[in-house]
Amino acid sequence: MRTRIFWAILAALLNMNLCFAADLDPKLKQFESSRMDVIKKVAPAVVAVVTGGGSGVLISADGFALTNFHVVAGQSPALKCGLQDGILYDAVLVGL
Repeated sequence: MRTRIFWAILAALLNMNLCFAADLDPKLKQFESSRMDVIKKVAPAVVAVVTGGGSGVLISADGFALTNFHVVAGQSPALKCGLQDGILYDAVLVGL
């Protein structure tokens, strides 16, 4: 019984969301479309710093990345980082 109620509520919420999406202001739709385009362009440069529990961005083609101090503070120089391809890479902290 609870499962049926859960699915009924979920279906209602999803349908309600679709109804509201149809009424969005055209300017808001354009903004959202532009935002999604930017995200698609920069996503390959985003680095997940797994060891420090944060993120950064690639700043050179040879793999140098930039992140915030709090992400690597107190970590060993050997880090694990991931890119959009889902592979974890070994990384080395070269400066603070």
